Amino acid sequence: MKYKCQSCNFKTNDKINVCPDCGKNVKRARVSLKNIIILLLAFYLLVFAFGKLTYLFLPKIQLALLNQIENSSEIYIEYNSSYIGLSLPFNKLTLDQKRDTLKFLVNSRLQERWFHKGSRSFGSLHLIAKDKTIILKLKTFGFMYKGDYYKLINQELIDARLKIIFELDDQKVNEQQAQIKNETKNIITCELLSDKKDYQLGEIPKFYVKITNYSNFPIYLPVRIDGSVLHRRYPYCSFKIICPDDKKTHGINAVCGNINRLRSEDFVKLKSGNSFNPFQEKNYEIINYGVGMSSNNMEINKKNFDSVGKYKISAYYSTKSSSIDTWLGDYEKDWNKKNNKEIEKIKLLFKATPKQILISNEITIEIINNSDYKNIDK
Repeated sequence: MKYKCQSCNFKTNDKINVCPDCGKNVKRARVSLKNIIILLLAFYLLVFAFGKLTYLFLPKIQLALLNQIENSSEIYIEYNSSYIGLSLPFNKLTLDQKRDTLKFLVNSRLQERWFHKGSRSFGSLHLIAKDKTIILKLKTFGFMYKGDYYKLINQELIDARLKIIFELDDQKVNEQQAQIKNETKNIITCELLSDKKDYQLGEIPKFYVKITNYSNFPIYLPVRIDGSVLHRRYPYCSFKIICPDDKKTHGINAVCGNINRLRSEDFVKLKSGNSFNPFQEKNYEIINYGVGMSSNNMEINKKNFDSVGKYKISAYYSTKSSSIDTWLGDYEKDWNKKNNKEIEKIKLLFKATPKQILISNEITIEIINNSDYKNIDK
């Protein structure tokens, strides 16, 4: 009953001022604590049911999202009606390349600010295709049931492997938009450099492979290890050398039959904006083969640069395999039977390694003889 007499037990739903039984004042009844608890419990159950239903429908949403992403030439992010995402040149990629390229959900700050701050309201976040079609619309609420709904959406985006960059801070939107307009590089790039352009006949050229992380979050990448040069195990790390007059390079025949084990120190943490050389990292493992070669000069040696002329060189680096078995050495056949801290650490590092192929720019150097040798620095 909404109204109750202040003196007797008379109750009514009609709004009246005087009690017909005792003639005293009638006032609006207070809501009991019991009713408040019932309402809160009902709301809690409703939110819980909504989260469970969302979970059941996520696979279909995820599949639809991935299909639309793969069929789009460009993807944008819209936050509070402002385009602040990275435009991706998907139109130049095949379907398989799109699947291999979409690797990251971008900014860990999104997860931190949206999914672990409790009851907050942020507006809306849209993923939008080039034709302005909304691929996925996330609208925030002031109340979240332990963040479960948004955690599920976040997991959906991770599984869809959407590679995007964005900034949630409104004051940095303009700065981010300017960065996007000038963005010409990929998320992770591979660049090949040489210490000079001309080399004396008999001199071994020196190259530097520069892999740079342009994403907004740290990643892990492995250095070149035993078996990488001959592509016997991942990561694949090698050079492509085109000799003058299409002369063939000298092959590598004498190598050890065993492949060393994979170690946690073979992975390098690459922070946002940082670079490293997987061919010459400080913890790089040099394997001596007993034939005048080591694993860091199996391709860059005197025999492959023994003729006068111009050489074209590019670097190849691949972590594409998502099967950890293709990364292991010969001493790890019982990998799954072991359970120690080193193995668990390697598994975590492997998961944090983006699986992709990087091919560097092609540079040209010239081998000249003594008479016309010029020591020209790069």
